[in-house]
Amino acid sequence: MKETTFESSNGRDRIHAYLWEPEGQPVGVIQLIHGMQEHMGRYSDFAKFLNEKGFVVVGHDQLGHGKTASTEDQMGFISKEHPSDTLINDIHRLRKGTIKKYPDLPYFIFGHSMGSYLLRKYISKHGAGLAGAIICGTGSESPAKTKAGLALVGALTKKYGPYHRSMMITNTIFSGPYKEFDLTGDDLENSWLSKDVTIVQKYYDDPLIGPVFTLNGYNALLSTVIFDSTKQAYQKVPKDLPILIVSGDRDPVGNFGKGPQQVYKNYIKAGIQDVSIKLFDDDRHEILNELDRETVYDYIYNWISVHNPS
Repeated sequence: MKETTFESSNGRDRIHAYLWEPEGQPVGVIQLIHGMQEHMGRYSDFAKFLNEKGFVVVGHDQLGHGKTASTEDQMGFISKEHPSDTLINDIHRLRKGTIKKYPDLPYFIFGHSMGSYLLRKYISKHGAGLAGAIICGTGSESPAKTKAGLALVGALTKKYGPYHRSMMITNTIFSGPYKEFDLTGDDLENSWLSKDVTIVQKYYDDPLIGPVFTLNGYNALLSTVIFDSTKQAYQKVPKDLPILIVSGDRDPVGNFGKGPQQVYKNYIKAGIQDVSIKLFDDDRHEILNELDRETVYDYIYNWISVHNPS
């Protein structure tokens, strides 16, 4: 694994990026987009698996995350202006930079959790030229509720500022189906993340796992979710872009499979020609870190290999 930095689209921050290269001639590129409050280093095992299959893998710690966040205060803070769009633009910067190094390789993008929502927005704006998109751990939220949440975030931001961390907002977002699980790390066996208690313990011990999101971070998340819910977002995705939706059927982000299934139906309705969905039995949110992760890895790779033109 090699680490480097590139300038964020906000013109101020440096983005910490990662590159995993295979031995021998590569057969394609896969860009990874991580979820909220985590970082790209957690995807090293998956990246090495893809390396073994001949793929170059790239990813970055997004603004407010991992090694990109220069201080603890910056954890969970995205950008002063247009935070959702800034995250999308940074994803595109990494893609363009990677294409310069590997101009002739098929290019796939994988996004998990918050990264899945960002990927859905990304492919409606920059989907042309991709060999495929893998949407992992996503959901389908009520636009009315999400807009109400964003309005509340805006009101609280005016009162407390964009760096404020609101437990009220956090508890509201992580409600409903999340309540069946432990969200704190106190009960590792009942974690919403995974049934693998070793992985869950590592998550809570990881110093690069961020604290509660700032109001600015929630602005980025909710703005992205609202964008993704629009009919126009689905319709602007290239009709010939292959899409794979994967999730655990016990993932509260997707309301136990209902969310991914709705997203699948919406892509079909929008006329996307090649859309697949797979819900893994009894898996929770982080299917790449579940007890059956080898099965998950193989399933994703097999889909990629079928859609890899090289």
